[in-house]
Amino acid sequence: MPASLRRFPVVVLLALAACGDDPAPRSAAPSSAPEAAPAPAARPADAGATARPDAPAPAPAPAARARLTPEQLAALATREVPGFRRTSQRSGKSNAVVTFEGTTANARGFRPTVQVIVEHCMFCAKLDVAAWRANEHLKRTLSTVHLENPALVFEVDALDLGGRTGIGVYKESFVATKNATGTTRSSAHGLQAWFNDGTHQAMLEVSARGPALPDSLEAVRESMSRAEMEAAARAVFAAFADVF
Repeated sequence: MPASLRRFPVVVLLALAACGDDPAPRSAAPSSAPEAAPAPAARPADAGATARPDAPAPAPAPAARARLTPEQLAALATREVPGFRRTSQRSGKSNAVVTFEGTTANARGFRPTVQVIVEHCMFCAKLDVAAWRANEHLKRTLSTVHLENPALVFEVDALDLGGRTGIGVYKESFVATKNATGTTRSSAHGLQAWFNDGTHQAMLEVSARGPALPDSLEAVRESMSRAEMEAAARAVFAAFADVF
């Protein structure tokens, strides 16, 4: 899934997410998502064995869940979230992308901004914390200046999404660089929350919007806490939880 003081573009990681031909911008697909183990070979029947006439018929395989249609995705893009206002929406053949902003600022004057993408699964990774932590492609949302910051905080953990357990990816970094014209400051702060059921996936990008740009790591941390970001992710996910 402290705060950044501006909106961050969402980069959807296709190795961890469903693919799409629609609105959200995407990076090249990573190839490190965990793969399922191959099924064991079928065991040959014993010589001369015959099926018992009274043996129960095998249970039918469960039917595959239908994917959301473009019309259903368009309807998803119009949903409301209590305590938030919808600031943008769009949908296509395989996904819906909606941005929400909190209507109430916290004590420091910052509001949570949440962009949620609901999409068809293509290469959705199982929600296994160890496998996600091992996936270095998750850091592709960070610029070089933050990747090289020795004080970078980048944590991957299980995340409670209100009765569902997803994956939370938290980032926190501030870098000030002096040059001939002055000092350049850059911050990266936010939470990604991921959930999928093998048919559909949700990715929520949480950041903060406030009255001023940060001038220190302390200012980044004090703007909005990780707990506040997680609460915002839960609130927005609840409006889409019936998809899963």
